[in-house]
Amino acid sequence: MPAAHQIGCVHGDFQWSNSLVAGEGVQVVIDWELAQIGAVLIDLGWLCFFSDRASWVDQELLPSHVKSPEELADIYRSSVSWQVSDADLRWFRAFAGYRFGAITAFNLMLHRRGKRPDPTWEDIALSSELFFRRGPELIG
Repeated sequence: MPAAHQIGCVHGDFQWSNSLVAGEGVQVVIDWELAQIGAVLIDLGWLCFFSDRASWVDQELLPSHVKSPEELADIYRSSVSWQVSDADLRWFRAFAGYRFGAITAFNLMLHRRGKRPDPTWEDIALSSELFFRRGPELIG
């Protein structure tokens, strides 16, 4: 884990499907129930994970307009007053993959047991091995 990181307001699930976009920019960010005070790179790592085509088997789950993790990192770096190292960002991207891998396993279990039916988790689970494998690739 990075030795030091910027602390601030963290959305906790900041990704393209929780943003409402109009024109050239985000107009509204929804789904704030995981908000917290913590390492702000959690959000950037999460957004980059959900935009990383190398982490997904089913490319149809990512809209074509989604920017690459590298583009997102460049935009973020140009918008903040602190340094964001490649190593720190890779760590938070890896953390996001592990985190979503665990979320996927849990939600797939709930779906398959009929406790919270949602067949979307069957499609997402096709990528679960990549979620866990991608972490060592990023920080290795």
